[in-house]
Amino acid sequence: MDHGKGFNPEKVADPTEGDSILKTSGRGIAIMKDAMDCVTFNKQGNEVTLFITKESLKKTPLAEQKRGERRRVLIIDDEHNIVSLFKLVLVNSGYEVEESSDPLYGMVLVGEFKPDLLILDLRMPDIDGSEISRKLKESKVTQHIKILIVSGFLPPVSTLSDMHADDFLAKPVGLNRLVERVGRLLS
Repeated sequence: MDHGKGFNPEKVADPTEGDSILKTSGRGIAIMKDAMDCVTFNKQGNEVTLFITKESLKKTPLAEQKRGERRRVLIIDDEHNIVSLFKLVLVNSGYEVEESSDPLYGMVLVGEFKPDLLILDLRMPDIDGSEISRKLKESKVTQHIKILIVSGFLPPVSTLSDMHADDFLAKPVGLNRLVERVGRLLS
């Protein structure tokens, strides 16, 4: 349970509004809010309840895969709630998914799990997502891995090649859009 000072629930609808919301843990809730069936806040604004039904999860577009072939997706993002939600939706869509909230451990998982696609945040502690992407694309062993940057931080670079990525989605991202983009990158 979060015991922080709370946040203004009215601002949750737009995580990019003002500087203060970007510096609080309320941003993760803003990202997840669009994916949930029900979001409620207590009067102090420091407790949130998120609810999603199995029926809603079934509405996400299924990945087009050959029968018996499960494509592997690795998620590296330091926001654990985002990682858990993305994993739930992608597993439900037929992918084999591993995740890490620690970017350095995520690099270890790249070698162990051997993903077909990496979903990667840009701003993380210890190592930046663009640095992870650059290292993977420069290695002959991992350069085949598709990299989808999903970040609330829009870097001052002009192209995906500057980020060493195959595609980019800005947070907050709709779950159907995420699954669609993953499917397109892996087709």
